[in-house]
Amino acid sequence: MKRIVFFFAIAALLFTLVNTGCNQEKNKKQNEQTDTIDPRLSDLNKQIENSPDDHSLWHKRALLYLEMNMPYEALTDINKALQLNPQNTTYTITLADIYFSMGHVDNCRKALISAQDNDPANVEPILKLAELDLILKDYEKMNLYLNKVLEIDNSNAQVFYMRGIALKEQGDSLAALRSFQTAIS
Repeated sequence: MKRIVFFFAIAALLFTLVNTGCNQEKNKKQNEQTDTIDPRLSDLNKQIENSPDDHSLWHKRALLYLEMNMPYEALTDINKALQLNPQNTTYTITLADIYFSMGHVDNCRKALISAQDNDPANVEPILKLAELDLILKDYEKMNLYLNKVLEIDNSNAQVFYMRGIALKEQGDSLAALRSFQTAIS
């Protein structure tokens, strides 16, 4: 009986060692394949290896992963950047972009609201919230955000452009045209 238990213990240990080695080799091969796809990634990987506490490098790699349509890798890196620098509005906006690319609209909205709360004078997260509501065709909420932007920057062309798109979608071509003209001027 002791021999059987001993045999199973040895077998389990060998299986674990082989499996761990295979997973490490698999991860190494995936990284090498990804590195050959884009040399910028290889460069960032080396920089992060040398400076793992540099939050800006994690953010740069998250943006590159997002550009490469690798949202899960981007999410991992942006979370690391936010762990190192939690109050960075730009990183929180990137988090929202990643969530949006993954189709996680609620998480996207939460991240944008967090960015807005962290930096109330920054119009970028508010514009992105308005854009999100434009996509969702929630024009009332979109207009609330656009009005909020105008309180901060009364000549923001994006506000009038988005409002024009919303008006056109709602069938008010004349008002849309006026809004587009305001955006241009």
